[in-house]
Amino acid sequence: ALLQKIEHDINDTILHIGYRGLAVVDWECWRPLWIRNWDSMKIYQYKSIKLVKERHPDWPADKVIEVAQLEFQQSAWAFMEQTLARSETLRPKGFWGFYGFPNCYNNQFQYSNYTGECPEIEKQRNNKLYWLWNQSRALYPSIYLPQIIRLTHKSFEFARHRIQEAFRVLKWTQNDIPVLPYTTIVYEFTHNFLTQEDLVHTIGESASQGTAGVILWGSTNFSKSREACLEVKEYVDTLL
Repeated sequence: ALLQKIEHDINDTILHIGYRGLAVVDWECWRPLWIRNWDSMKIYQYKSIKLVKERHPDWPADKVIEVAQLEFQQSAWAFMEQTLARSETLRPKGFWGFYGFPNCYNNQFQYSNYTGECPEIEKQRNNKLYWLWNQSRALYPSIYLPQIIRLTHKSFEFARHRIQEAFRVLKWTQNDIPVLPYTTIVYEFTHNFLTQEDLVHTIGESASQGTAGVILWGSTNFSKSREACLEVKEYVDTLL
């Protein structure tokens, strides 16, 4: 069913078999590593535990959790690998990858001594996703800037280390694949345009580290009215 759905969606949206462009799978409601499914994503942990309990009602809780975690991560691995493999078979020249990967969760902005460095534990967890980096044909980390770090040194450190982490995990790949960070012209979850300084911290830093480019993402908010369109046009024509 999964492979049939993939084939249908790709044939429906990417018509040309020789397509050579970006091909990004955007799954944001769950993550392949058990421990990274927090908040609303914990439902996947609960359901996984429930499945194991139903099969083995006599097992102790710690064993149930251990097996549930193992089965979840193995299934996630297979699910994502099969998705990329099938996609690459159907459109072999596309730059296939998952949005937001890698992520190093370097968002501890509350600390005055914030350096932006990816926590070592998150690097280790990203190492466990070696199979994903190896299967991908491009990496698409996100460097969207939160409003809270506007006009601070933290915006530069945040973006810099996220891009560095993408290049670090390239060691797991067998091919020389591009890094293409996602960024945008507004601060995350706002309508406030990035300052010129923060454009340098995102687009400029991406270029400085040698990425293959950047993906400037937007939303329908940019075109919801004539006024909004004109604001974007002015920003693009001047500051950007």
